[in-house]
Amino acid sequence: MKHRQVKIENARGEMETVKRLTDPVVREYNSFVDSNYSSPLAKNCLHAFQSGCYPVTKPEFGITTRDVSGSSPLGCVQLQETGLLKGFRHVTRSELEAADLAGFNLTHCYVNVGLVLKEGKPYKDTENISSRLTSQLRRRGISLKGGRLIPFSALSIRESPNSGYGLTLSIKDDVSQDAFLPASDFKWNTQSEFALTRAMYFPELSEKWQTHHPDLYLSLGNVILIGNKEENNGK
Repeated sequence: MKHRQVKIENARGEMETVKRLTDPVVREYNSFVDSNYSSPLAKNCLHAFQSGCYPVTKPEFGITTRDVSGSSPLGCVQLQETGLLKGFRHVTRSELEAADLAGFNLTHCYVNVGLVLKEGKPYKDTENISSRLTSQLRRRGISLKGGRLIPFSALSIRESPNSGYGLTLSIKDDVSQDAFLPASDFKWNTQSEFALTRAMYFPELSEKWQTHHPDLYLSLGNVILIGNKEENNGK
Protein backbone atom coordinates (compact mmCIF):
# COMPACT_ATOMS: atom_id res chain seq x y z
CA MET A 1 0.00 0.00 0.00
CA LYS A 2 1.28 3.45 -0.93
CA HIS A 3 1.03 6.29 1.60
CA ARG A 4 0.62 10.05 1.40
CA GLN A 5 3.14 10.41 4.22
CA VAL A 6 5.97 8.18 5.42
CA LYS A 7 8.63 8.46 8.08
CA ILE A 8 12.28 7.87 7.28
CA GLU A 9 15.48 8.16 9.28
CA ASN A 10 17.67 11.17 8.47
CA ALA A 11 21.48 11.36 8.58
CA ARG A 12 21.36 12.26 12.30
CA GLY A 13 19.36 9.14 13.15
CA GLU A 14 16.12 11.11 13.68
CA MET A 15 12.75 10.15 12.20
CA GLU A 16 11.26 12.73 9.82
CA THR A 17 8.04 12.93 7.78
CA VAL A 18 8.01 13.00 3.97
CA LYS A 19 4.97 14.59 2.30
CA ARG A 20 3.84 16.51 -0.79
CA LEU A 21 3.45 20.29 -0.79
CA THR A 22 -0.18 21.46 -0.79
CA ASP A 23 -1.60 24.67 -2.21
CA PRO A 24 -2.30 26.88 0.87
CA VAL A 25 1.47 27.43 1.08
CA VAL A 26 1.53 28.35 -2.61
CA ARG A 27 -0.95 31.19 -2.16
CA GLU A 28 1.26 32.71 0.55
CA TYR A 29 4.33 32.10 -1.60
CA ASN A 30 2.86 33.99 -4.57
CA SER A 31 2.03 36.95 -2.32
CA PHE A 32 5.63 36.94 -1.05
CA VAL A 33 7.00 37.00 -4.61
CA ASP A 34 4.73 39.86 -5.65
CA SER A 35 5.75 41.90 -2.60
CA ASN A 36 9.50 41.28 -2.74
CA TYR A 37 10.38 41.34 -6.44
CA SER A 38 10.19 44.26 -8.85
CA SER A 39 11.28 42.64 -12.11
CA PRO A 40 8.35 41.30 -14.21
CA LEU A 41 10.69 38.66 -15.66
CA ALA A 42 11.75 37.45 -12.20
CA LYS A 43 8.14 37.37 -10.99
CA ASN A 44 7.05 35.39 -14.02
CA CYS A 45 9.81 32.84 -13.49
CA LEU A 46 9.03 32.48 -9.79
CA HIS A 47 5.26 32.04 -10.20
CA ALA A 48 5.97 28.38 -10.85
CA PHE A 49 3.60 26.50 -8.58
CA GLN A 50 0.09 25.42 -9.50
CA SER A 51 -2.69 23.75 -7.55
CA GLY A 52 -3.12 20.12 -8.52
CA CYS A 53 -6.34 18.34 -9.43
CA TYR A 54 -6.54 15.93 -6.48
CA PRO A 55 -8.17 17.21 -3.24
CA VAL A 56 -6.55 15.79 -0.14
CA THR A 57 -9.26 16.88 2.32
CA LYS A 58 -13.02 16.42 2.13
CA PRO A 59 -14.98 19.22 0.40
CA GLU A 60 -17.97 18.74 2.75
CA PHE A 61 -15.84 20.49 5.38
CA GLY A 62 -15.33 23.47 3.07
CA ILE A 63 -11.62 22.70 2.58
CA THR A 64 -10.07 22.50 -0.89
CA THR A 65 -6.47 21.71 -0.06
CA ARG A 66 -4.76 20.18 -3.09
CA ASP A 67 -1.36 18.82 -4.02
CA VAL A 68 0.90 21.17 -5.95
CA SER A 69 1.32 19.90 -9.51
CA GLY A 70 3.96 22.30 -10.79
CA SER A 71 7.44 23.25 -9.66
CA SER A 72 10.75 24.58 -10.95
CA PRO A 73 14.26 24.69 -9.46
CA LEU A 74 14.09 28.48 -9.19
CA GLY A 75 10.71 28.26 -7.46
CA CYS A 76 11.94 25.54 -5.10
CA VAL A 77 14.90 27.66 -3.97
CA GLN A 78 12.69 30.73 -3.48
CA LEU A 79 10.08 28.71 -1.59
CA GLN A 80 12.58 27.61 1.06
CA GLU A 81 13.80 31.21 1.40
CA THR A 82 10.33 32.51 2.31
CA GLY A 83 10.17 30.74 5.68
CA LEU A 84 6.77 29.28 4.77
CA LEU A 85 7.83 25.63 5.00
CA LYS A 86 7.86 25.78 8.81
CA GLY A 87 10.12 22.92 9.81
CA PHE A 88 10.19 21.25 6.39
CA ARG A 89 12.70 21.35 3.55
CA HIS A 90 13.03 19.90 0.06
CA VAL A 91 14.03 16.23 -0.05
CA THR A 92 17.45 15.27 -1.31
CA ARG A 93 17.95 12.45 -3.78
CA SER A 94 18.94 10.02 -1.03
CA GLU A 95 15.92 10.97 1.10
CA LEU A 96 13.54 10.54 -1.83
CA GLU A 97 14.95 7.11 -2.60
CA ALA A 98 14.45 6.14 1.07
CA ALA A 99 10.87 7.47 1.02
CA ASP A 100 10.13 5.47 -2.13
CA LEU A 101 11.37 2.30 -0.44
CA ALA A 102 9.23 3.13 2.63
CA GLY A 103 6.05 3.16 0.51
CA PHE A 104 5.63 6.87 -0.19
CA ASN A 105 3.04 7.44 -2.94
CA LEU A 106 4.93 8.73 -5.99
CA THR A 107 2.24 7.74 -8.52
CA HIS A 108 2.06 10.21 -11.43
CA CYS A 109 4.85 12.15 -9.74
CA TYR A 110 7.95 13.86 -11.08
CA VAL A 111 10.32 15.55 -8.64
CA ASN A 112 13.19 18.06 -8.84
CA VAL A 113 15.74 17.16 -6.14
CA GLY A 114 18.45 19.73 -6.88
CA LEU A 115 20.91 20.77 -9.58
CA VAL A 116 23.86 19.04 -11.21
CA LEU A 117 26.85 21.28 -11.99
CA LYS A 118 29.78 20.07 -14.06
CA GLU A 119 32.30 21.21 -16.64
CA GLY A 120 30.13 21.44 -19.73
CA LYS A 121 28.51 23.53 -22.41
CA PRO A 122 26.86 26.80 -21.30
CA TYR A 123 23.10 27.17 -21.77
CA LYS A 124 21.90 30.62 -22.81
CA ASP A 125 19.60 31.33 -19.88
CA THR A 126 21.80 29.79 -17.15
CA GLU A 127 25.30 30.76 -18.28
CA ASN A 128 25.53 33.50 -15.65
CA ILE A 129 24.21 31.19 -12.91
CA SER A 130 26.45 28.23 -13.77
CA SER A 131 29.53 30.49 -13.97
CA ARG A 132 28.72 31.98 -10.56
CA LEU A 133 28.16 28.61 -8.89
CA THR A 134 31.31 27.16 -10.48
CA SER A 135 33.43 30.01 -9.13
CA GLN A 136 31.93 29.68 -5.65
CA LEU A 137 32.52 25.92 -5.46
CA ARG A 138 36.08 26.22 -6.76
CA ARG A 139 36.86 28.86 -4.12
CA ARG A 140 35.84 26.21 -1.58
CA GLY A 141 38.28 23.79 -3.18
CA ILE A 142 35.53 21.58 -4.60
CA SER A 143 36.33 19.90 -7.92
CA LEU A 144 33.67 19.65 -10.63
CA LYS A 145 35.22 16.52 -12.11
CA GLY A 146 32.35 14.10 -12.60
CA GLY A 147 29.89 16.84 -11.59
CA ARG A 148 28.38 17.84 -8.24
CA LEU A 149 24.84 17.31 -7.00
CA ILE A 150 23.72 20.57 -5.33
CA PRO A 151 20.68 20.33 -3.03
CA PHE A 152 18.21 23.22 -3.00
CA SER A 153 19.00 23.79 0.69
CA ALA A 154 22.54 24.89 -0.28
CA LEU A 155 21.28 27.73 -2.50
CA SER A 156 19.99 31.27 -2.12
CA ILE A 157 18.31 33.39 -4.81
CA ARG A 158 18.08 37.08 -5.74
CA GLU A 159 17.21 39.33 -8.69
CA SER A 160 19.86 39.81 -11.38
CA PRO A 161 19.61 41.70 -14.70
CA ASN A 162 22.44 39.54 -16.09
CA SER A 163 20.45 36.29 -16.07
CA GLY A 164 18.01 35.02 -18.66
CA TYR A 165 15.51 34.58 -15.83
CA GLY A 166 16.08 37.91 -14.09
CA LEU A 167 17.40 35.83 -11.16
CA THR A 168 20.63 34.30 -10.02
CA LEU A 169 21.63 31.62 -7.52
CA SER A 170 24.44 31.56 -4.97
CA ILE A 171 25.95 28.99 -2.62
CA LYS A 172 25.12 29.82 1.01
CA ASP A 173 28.15 30.65 3.14
CA ASP A 174 27.16 28.35 6.02
CA VAL A 175 26.68 25.19 3.94
CA SER A 176 28.98 22.27 4.75
CA GLN A 177 31.37 20.97 2.10
CA ASP A 178 29.72 17.57 2.56
CA ALA A 179 26.49 18.90 1.01
CA PHE A 180 27.95 18.83 -2.51
CA LEU A 181 28.03 15.12 -3.33
CA PRO A 182 29.81 13.88 -6.47
CA ALA A 183 27.12 13.37 -9.12
CA SER A 184 29.15 10.40 -10.36
CA ASP A 185 28.38 8.59 -7.08
CA PHE A 186 24.80 8.14 -8.32
CA LYS A 187 23.30 6.33 -11.28
CA TRP A 188 21.75 8.64 -13.92
CA ASN A 189 19.67 7.20 -16.75
CA THR A 190 20.04 10.30 -18.93
CA GLN A 191 22.63 13.06 -18.84
CA SER A 192 23.40 16.31 -20.65
CA GLU A 193 26.23 18.18 -22.32
CA PHE A 194 25.21 21.36 -20.47
CA ALA A 195 27.09 22.65 -17.41
CA LEU A 196 24.02 23.17 -15.21
CA THR A 197 20.93 20.97 -15.26
CA ARG A 198 18.07 19.78 -13.07
CA ALA A 199 18.36 16.58 -11.10
CA MET A 200 14.99 14.88 -11.65
CA TYR A 201 13.20 11.70 -10.61
CA PHE A 202 10.52 9.97 -12.71
CA PRO A 203 9.58 6.88 -10.68
CA GLU A 204 7.18 5.48 -13.29
CA LEU A 205 9.62 5.64 -16.22
CA SER A 206 12.32 3.13 -17.08
CA GLU A 207 14.78 6.07 -17.15
CA LYS A 208 14.00 7.19 -13.60
CA TRP A 209 16.92 9.54 -12.83
CA GLN A 210 17.60 12.29 -15.36
CA THR A 211 19.99 15.25 -15.55
CA HIS A 212 19.51 16.31 -19.16
CA HIS A 213 17.20 19.34 -18.76
CA PRO A 214 19.00 22.75 -18.62
CA ASP A 215 15.91 24.95 -18.19
CA LEU A 216 15.49 26.03 -14.56
CA TYR A 217 12.23 27.91 -15.14
CA LEU A 218 9.85 25.42 -16.76
CA SER A 219 7.19 24.51 -14.22
CA LEU A 220 6.82 20.74 -13.98
CA GLY A 221 6.52 18.07 -11.33
CA ASN A 222 5.63 17.89 -7.66
CA VAL A 223 7.31 19.30 -4.56
CA ILE A 224 8.23 16.70 -1.96
CA LEU A 225 9.18 17.92 1.51
CA ILE A 226 10.77 16.37 4.58
CA GLY A 227 10.62 17.63 8.15
CA ASN A 228 9.65 16.99 11.74
CA LYS A 229 6.17 18.52 11.98
CA GLU A 230 3.28 16.09 12.37
CA GLU A 231 0.36 16.49 9.97
CA ASN A 232 -2.71 14.36 9.31
CA ASN A 233 -3.22 14.47 5.55
CA GLY A 234 -4.33 10.88 5.26
CA LYS A 235 -2.84 8.02 3.27
